[in-house]
Amino acid sequence: MKKVIATLAACVVSVAAFGQGAVIFNTHVTSGTDLVDARVLTAGGTPAGAGYVGQLFIVGAGDSLTPMTPVAAFKTSATGIGYINAGAASAPVSPAFDDGKIVTIRFRAWKGDLASSYDAAIEKGQSADLANVKLGVSLNQPPNLVGLQGFTLVPEPTTLALGAIGFGALMIRRRK
Repeated sequence: MKKVIATLAACVVSVAAFGQGAVIFNTHVTSGTDLVDARVLTAGGTPAGAGYVGQLFIVGAGDSLTPMTPVAAFKTSATGIGYINAGAASAPVSPAFDDGKIVTIRFRAWKGDLASSYDAAIEKGQSADLANVKLGVSLNQPPNLVGLQGFTLVPEPTTLALGAIGFGALMIRRRK
């Protein structure tokens, strides 16, 4: 009996020690009570699909961002386009992100492949911060991102500037 109790106690301690917090990285949840509808649109106004990716970040002091998830691709099916449904996403291992901690989350998306980065992207955007998200894992079910809002990706200003220069050059050439 003592061995059983000791084994159970060891399991409880180990679960608490490795209680890394998590959320459910689904930007479209249509069943249950925690509904989420955060569709991402491209600069052209169409839903993001093939060739677009996104990632969750935990917002820290001074607007520093800690990646919470690996980069995930947007769905391409007719009903899922514009959304990411990657399932449970664990926070980095840190006491600051343990099970039950309250964090602020930001969702970023950009045009690129899974190896690309937000900073290098030409077309990109990010959600408003989703504050007071309680991370869950062991005894707490990981929460959905209730309150997350969709957004539209925009091209980098340099892309717009190059387009304007090209248009201006065409107009000058047309005059001649």
